[in-house]
Amino acid sequence: MNAGRNHTRCFARYAAVFFAVLALVFCAVGSDAAEKDVFVIGAQADANTMDPVGMADGYSNTAGLLVYEGLLAMDGGGNVVPRLAESYEKVDDLSYSFRLRKGVLFHNGDPVTADDVVYSMQRALGPKGAMVHYQNEGVQSVEKTDDETIVIRLKYPFTPFLSELTQSWGWIASKKAIESAEENGGTYGSEPVGTGPYKLTAWRRGDRMTFDRFDGYHGEKPQLRQIVLRAIPESNSRVIELQSGAVDAAWPIPPLTVNRIEQDGKLSIVKNANYVVFYIGFNCSKKPFDNPKVREAISLALDLNGIVSAVFRGSGQTCYGAVPPNAKYYDATYNQHEYNIEKAKALLAEAGLPDGFKSEIWTNDRKERVDTATIMQSQLKAVGIDIDIKVMESGAYWTALEGGTHDMYLVGYYAATPDFGPAMYSTFHSSQNGINTYTNYDNAGLDDLLERSNKVPDGDEREKIFKDIQRILFEDKPMVFMQVGENVIGMNKSVKGFVPLSTSEQDFSGVYF
Repeated sequence: MNAGRNHTRCFARYAAVFFAVLALVFCAVGSDAAEKDVFVIGAQADANTMDPVGMADGYSNTAGLLVYEGLLAMDGGGNVVPRLAESYEKVDDLSYSFRLRKGVLFHNGDPVTADDVVYSMQRALGPKGAMVHYQNEGVQSVEKTDDETIVIRLKYPFTPFLSELTQSWGWIASKKAIESAEENGGTYGSEPVGTGPYKLTAWRRGDRMTFDRFDGYHGEKPQLRQIVLRAIPESNSRVIELQSGAVDAAWPIPPLTVNRIEQDGKLSIVKNANYVVFYIGFNCSKKPFDNPKVREAISLALDLNGIVSAVFRGSGQTCYGAVPPNAKYYDATYNQHEYNIEKAKALLAEAGLPDGFKSEIWTNDRKERVDTATIMQSQLKAVGIDIDIKVMESGAYWTALEGGTHDMYLVGYYAATPDFGPAMYSTFHSSQNGINTYTNYDNAGLDDLLERSNKVPDGDEREKIFKDIQRILFEDKPMVFMQVGENVIGMNKSVKGFVPLSTSEQDFSGVYF
């Protein structure tokens, strides 16, 4: 009996100690979890602006997705869903009606009104929205019919309209905040006021942007107190910061370091095919690139498959046409490339350049693009083309391209949805030269096809238009297409709730630990 009682008392003491230790462990874990409410992303570049009418790059749009919302949104599956509109309907072929959601607040505490919606969209339709006109080029007018209803009328049937309405031109900003900023020197691009789950609270240009949770958010409340977007241009530095734990996610991850991250037990790689097409652009208004034979010769002199294999190491895939395989109306006929040095030399001779020529290629400082330019430099020597490489920081790069003095350049174009109609318009239509594209290519027949591509309903006629666009670009080569990309994002395994997008921007608003 005594032995039994002693055993019971001993067990009770051990149990008490065990549960006390266990409680301390849980407290510690809980404390750590409570403290981990800041998510840090290491991205390749800083945003250029936080004004939605000026957003034309993936990093600005990534920041914008934290701050802004439109009447509609695109979910991770590419489906259009209501956001600031609680419902909508197609009234006729040229009109859509949207019923506004009640109780939505801007970050400054003001309620969202129909006037804010109309003002934001009309501003995007006007001169200040030049960067986003390709997204809304089919819109005739935006007006309110009462305090809760917005009607958007189109100039003509615009097939991709609903999906384009989810893009930055349709993001709603505070009319009062914009007008106040413009009265004080036009600072709105640095002081955004939207309705999104996070609000911008600090921005050190070229370094980091800090977004705090918006407690007045009308939708599902964010789990994190803060999201920080850090600009880390050098790819190895991003990877080191990820491995050290200084950032919780790094994007993009260069192909050469994917294995290193996958072998790190604390980290994982998130991949998905995107709609970003990488290409070599020619300044078609400048000699000798105004001659299609010279453009064709350069294409023939490049081993594009070898370049993509060496540079991207299995990330994405070769793509020699304007429309990638994962997009609507892709035509495999134009996804081909011939590598032929002798034919390239013959074309240069026909163009009056038998000994080749000297030229320059520009790129931003993204490693894959610098590596591509370096290989191009080596391969083009075989046909007598001697090129210098000029590498610039991303912001300076875009500014330089707008100046129009370049010869060749490396860049990518992308679509926000599988429908490439608006993206092709912005990249290949002559009206976009110097705004969204820098080839200075002018082809009236192509312009006509691009204009019709978004007006014709989905079906056989629209498919033929898309194929004709692909054929003209394949034959005339104002640019040489090389690769369709893949989003490669490194993350700490403790990060949950991230759904990758197939565009050049990413939505981190739903992440948590």
